[in-house]
Amino acid sequence: MGASQSRDDERLYDEVKDGNHDAVKALRRKGASLEWIDREGRTPLILACARGELLDMAITLLNLGANIDAYRPGIHRGTALHHATKRGLDKTVTLILQRGAKPMVINDASLTPLQMARNRGALMPFQWNIT
Repeated sequence: MGASQSRDDERLYDEVKDGNHDAVKALRRKGASLEWIDREGRTPLILACARGELLDMAITLLNLGANIDAYRPGIHRGTALHHATKRGLDKTVTLILQRGAKPMVINDASLTPLQMARNRGALMPFQWNIT
């Protein structure tokens, strides 16, 4: 099952890239992991949150139980919130903050998503709850 499971995990990731919600849900029902990591250190949720056109896929992944605060070190360092903030994807940022993402997690560059937003000059939406 290990080798088969790994292929399903990678297929789920590929279906996320393609925006295929039905295939993602079917693979998840078969037991595919939502936390598979690609060669660049991205989980399916990090990938979805780094691409504005995959906002609906991010919602699907969160509804299926993806770890909102999964952290990956390296070139694609940080959480899904770091990636969405870095790219200025305000709708994605709002979504994952509303779903409970932690805005004060420090990435490998010693930055929180909140600091990244401030550095970009972004207006701080009310959802940046840092209490």
